[in-house]
Amino acid sequence: AEAWKTLSDAKNPNPIGTRSMPARLAIGVSAPFKAQYPQLVSVFEKVDLPIDLLNGILGEMSEKRTPPRQVAEAFLKDHPDVWQQWVPADVAAKLKGAL
Repeated sequence: AEAWKTLSDAKNPNPIGTRSMPARLAIGVSAPFKAQYPQLVSVFEKVDLPIDLLNGILGEMSEKRTPPRQVAEAFLKDHPDVWQQWVPADVAAKLKGAL
């Protein structure tokens, strides 16, 4: 509670850092979506983003007001080592070629 007070006060010269407990992010879809797009659901089930990378991306979006599509394209170009694990090799090759 004390840390939050220092973090929420923009004029506080000595904010106290905090940390969040590890959390697993999940992508939720409706039952009709799951039935209609099983290949996408398969990709969603494999998505795993390193927290430092995710925080950096979200911070950049917030600070620079970067449009989501632009951030997504930059992520795909800059981090093939992360997303290629989510899709079959032939799909990864096609996507990488399209970038």
